[in-house]
Amino acid sequence: MSNIDLEKMVNDHWDYVRELLIAHGEDTAYVTTIGYHYKSAFKHGFKHAQELYKFGKDAEECEKLYRHIPKSIMT
Repeated sequence: MSNIDLEKMVNDHWDYVRELLIAHGEDTAYVTTIGYHYKSAFKHGFKHAQELYKFGKDAEECEKLYRHIPKSIMT
């Protein structure tokens, strides 16, 4: 996936979440702050998912990459 595709996916997801927050009466400034963190976390998590996919068949490599994450949430 190219960076352009990732940006589109991030923005599409954020647009949905932003509309939900606004519909529930959240303050615009608060929504803007949430948006920054939401989009940053989405990109970060997506890149981890790509790494897992790439190294998914190599358990030893996954162990090195994700040793800081509890195994209980990796299964």
